[in-house]
Formats: sequence, structure tokens, C-alpha cells
Amino acid sequence: MGALDLARALRGEPDLCTDINFQCVVYEDDDVPLYVEMVRDFPEMMEWDREIKGDVIVYISDEGVKHLAQVLEDSYEVTVLELSSLGIGNDAVKALARALDSNSTLKELDLSNNKIDCDGVNALAMALKDNITLEILKLNINKIGNDGAEALAEVLQSNSTLRTLNLSNNAISDDGIEAIARALYPEEPPDHVNDDRARASHRKDSSCNTALKELILSYNEVGDKGAMALSQALHRNSTLKGLTLYGNPGIGEEGVHHLIQALTVNVSIAGYSSGTGGLVLDKKNHERYAVNFPDYTTVKHRIALVILEYMNMKYFFAKTL
Repeated sequence: MGALDLARALRGEPDLCTDINFQCVVYEDDDVPLYVEMVRDFPEMMEWDREIKGDVIVYISDEGVKHLAQVLEDSYEVTVLELSSLGIGNDAVKALARALDSNSTLKELDLSNNKIDCDGVNALAMALKDNITLEILKLNINKIGNDGAEALAEVLQSNSTLRTLNLSNNAISDDGIEAIARALYPEEPPDHVNDDRARASHRKDSSCNTALKELILSYNEVGDKGAMALSQALHRNSTLKGLTLYGNPGIGEEGVHHLIQALTVNVSIAGYSSGTGGLVLDKKNHERYAVNFPDYTTVKHRIALVILEYMNMKYFFAKTL
């Protein structure tokens, strides 16, 4: 029995659907029109029980994704869209971006390991500025570069729902990292504003992100300059819980020093296991810092640097005490 046959069979038996976790797996482009037809012809499947979540996991090409975007434009409650490792490019992403303009249910979008560059991300960023539902965006292993990072930084300044942003392995260097860092803390008032009340008001009015909980920037081209910009963000941002930077060999002693020092001020970066927050760097950064900075011992009472015993001792996590 196919998905459409199942939908028709269940149409007259709503009681059978109260516990269904409705998930559709689309394996090829030819399945997409069938799936769209099912959703459009039988929307009552999503109305019988408001706890039903519609998840779509697809394995299709650019052309199939364009058709699938129609689902997002309809009222069907798609909450998770998995599009990783399909080799899709900018045209498909632009179609999804147009759909996101009208979609009000999607919470997670996985576009990792594709062929998306700054052109596709720019379209996506425009849609996300006004989106109020997306919580998880995975763009790792693409080619968005600094221009794409800067477009997403603008999104962070206005978006109030995005909780997790994965930008690992995207050839983002310090310029892109600085743009993202600036979006995470309020802009400082100009030097000529001397009154404390006026300076406080300026910070309050400036746009900055207070929703993002996890930022993953591993395997990019981050150097000391980018690390210092992120440390500045950590000094002023109290909502970010996890910052992952391993796989960035350009972060040297100076960058690590500033990041660790930021943790003496920022108490929100508190976890230290994969996926639960904390500051994640390469193990070699820990060794450099411990050996070459004499003030390490004075910071140590505030920071626990924990070497991970598994994963071949590759990472260390910093946790505020």
C-alpha cells in the first residue's frame, strides 16, 4: 500500500490517526507529485489531532526540491525538512526560501553537505529575517564563505527564534566571523556619548541576537582576529550556551587567551559535553595556552578545561565553575 492509498484508507477512520507521527520519506523525484497530492487532497489528516507532527525526509534532486517547496507553501504542518547530502544547489534553495515566506510551521531545516554558496544563502537569509518558527538551521559542509556569513549575520540581528546554527566547513574566515560576532552583542555607543544613561539607552536600542543558543563554526578559516571578535561577543552575550571552534588551526595563543578570558565573565557557556554547550576548541589550543600563559593558573579557578578522553583526545571543553 502506497502513502496515498494509506491516506485514503484512513480518511474514514480518524480515530486510527490520533497517535500517528506522520512521516513521509520521499526517495526520488517521481515521488514528490504523489506526496504533494496526498497532502493537498487529504489535509484533514493533519486536523484530526493537533499533536500530529508532519516530518518530511527526502532523497531527491534540485528539481524535486523545487516541487517539494510547494508543500511548505501550503497549510500542511511540516516541522522538519531533511535535505542533507543531495548535491542540491542555489536554485533549489531559492525555491525553499520563497516557500519560507509563507510557511509558519517549519522548525528544523537541514541543508548540510550540498552545493550551496552565498547566492543561495542570500535568498535564504531574506526569508529568515521575517520567519518566526525556524529553530534549527544546518548549513554545514557547503560553500557560503564570508558573504554568506555576513548575510546570516544580518538575519541574527532580527530573528528571534533561531536556536541552533551550524556553519561548520564553509570556508568562513575572520571577516565573516566578525560579522556574526557583531550580531551577537549590542553595539557600543559612539565615543562622544558620555552620559551613562544615554550610553545604556544606545545599547538597548541597537539590534543584537538574544535567541541563539548554539553556534557551530568548526573546520572554517578562523584566526586570532575572528576568535577575538567572538570573545568580545561572549563578554556581552548572555544567551549563547555553546560555541564550537575545533578544526580552526589559525586560532593561536592570542585567540585562545581572549576566548578563555571571556569565560571568566560569561557564565552562560556552562556545559562541557558534545551537544550540550560550552566552548569547544582543539586539544592543541589547550596545550599552547596552558604552557605559554603564566596567568593560566589565575584563570584556572574559574575555568575547568576538560580534555575529552575519547575521540582520540581531539577536543577540550571549557566550562565555567
